[in-house]
Amino acid sequence: MAIIQADSYPVAGILTEQIWSIHDVAKPQHIPELMSRFGSQFLPAFQMFRAMGKESPIAGDEWYGHEENWYHQTWKNKTLVGDPGINNAGTYTIVAAEHDSKDNTYPREGDIVTFPKGNNYVQGIITEKTSTTGAHTLEIKPLKLGDTIGAIAADVVISITNGAFGAGTGQPQGTVVGTSKRKFVSQIFKETIGCEGSQLVNEPWYKVLDNNKSLKGWYSPGYERGDYLLALKMDGAFLMGEENTNTVLVTGTNGLGNTIKTTRGISSWISELGENMTFTSGTWANTYFDTISLYLRSQGISTGVVLMMIGAKLMQTIENQTITDLTNTGVDYTRIQKTLFGGNDERSVSYNFKTITKGGLTFVLVVQDSWSNPKTFAAVSDGIYDFDEWAIVAPLGKVKDTKTGHYLDSIGTRYREKDGYSRKFEVWKNGAAGGGSYVGDVDKTNTWLRAHLGFQFLKMNQFIKIRPV
Repeated sequence: MAIIQADSYPVAGILTEQIWSIHDVAKPQHIPELMSRFGSQFLPAFQMFRAMGKESPIAGDEWYGHEENWYHQTWKNKTLVGDPGINNAGTYTIVAAEHDSKDNTYPREGDIVTFPKGNNYVQGIITEKTSTTGAHTLEIKPLKLGDTIGAIAADVVISITNGAFGAGTGQPQGTVVGTSKRKFVSQIFKETIGCEGSQLVNEPWYKVLDNNKSLKGWYSPGYERGDYLLALKMDGAFLMGEENTNTVLVTGTNGLGNTIKTTRGISSWISELGENMTFTSGTWANTYFDTISLYLRSQGISTGVVLMMIGAKLMQTIENQTITDLTNTGVDYTRIQKTLFGGNDERSVSYNFKTITKGGLTFVLVVQDSWSNPKTFAAVSDGIYDFDEWAIVAPLGKVKDTKTGHYLDSIGTRYREKDGYSRKFEVWKNGAAGGGSYVGDVDKTNTWLRAHLGFQFLKMNQFIKIRPV
């Protein structure tokens, strides 16, 4: 019996041509291999999160996340208070910065405080709180007979660690926990591929198939370059993007004076809400991982696996100075796959990560090649860019929006979509060459690329940006 090879004989069917893009081709976890296969010069950092499946549609041009604040709080002493003496109460004023918009402060009568180690951790109880506008004072008396509180300097932070009440007394004043509203903005990215008609038959084209082998697709170096340049803009927005607050930055006549909207990047969010850590360039101490672990625990981290996006130069330094600890031996890959890659082993093996466990946390180190790009983040003409020694510590997970109740990714890409129309990535032709509908008589064609998306970052208090000095 003869076997007919597919595509070698005429058969009944529909011939479908598609222009493929690295943004939508095959499975998301194949993106790293495709980028490498087509030589697209440094895999963009944001694509890693797309490969993890952390993207979803959004209808609005702007969207919001609502994060609940701390349930419990410390308080800070405003001015120097001398030692009140043995068994005596001291009177302390709360700093103005801890008054909310309605002139409320957190400490309450009946709260027991623990003074700092310089005051021998003396325990005291708030016996009276006086609240005049802009000046809330606390009378605190030592709990233990014979204790003295000692002097308390200005700007000393005092912890509330306990609380007690006598029999037959009333209830303490209630507390209010507010939410912090985070605003996210989508950005329009555009690129153009232009060539005269004969180039469409001169350039080599690559044939690619989807996973079901049911659709023919073609990909050329021209489209590769367009994809790359578009992804380059997105990558810059992901890392260093700032929201446009300069109202004079608007489009021209065709844009009807619309303000240019820009999405905010991870560096900007960490600078405002996270931890900013520095180290001496060219050095790294293993104890830095301990410092990072302690900070993450102080911010309520709820996962034992932490992604660490890292520049190539810093990675070399870490490998040289922590070589005995930096290994994947004995790593719980199942936990890493579940936490970072949604349980998909294909996605996890796409990235050449290394791990180190310190302070009870497993750090998954992934080199960000785009930070070594000499034409962008690693420009060497003046030697003042240092992104290849950056690191971003990112505990990934889901965050429950306190207003909507929906769970959102702590890092995610949100693209514009509504009623079946998606602006995640669009490609269309305009010209008089290449087949299809002609709209002009000049033998050339333009292929236009457009993406409309933004980046979402939540729980930024748990993220760390590490930079050399």
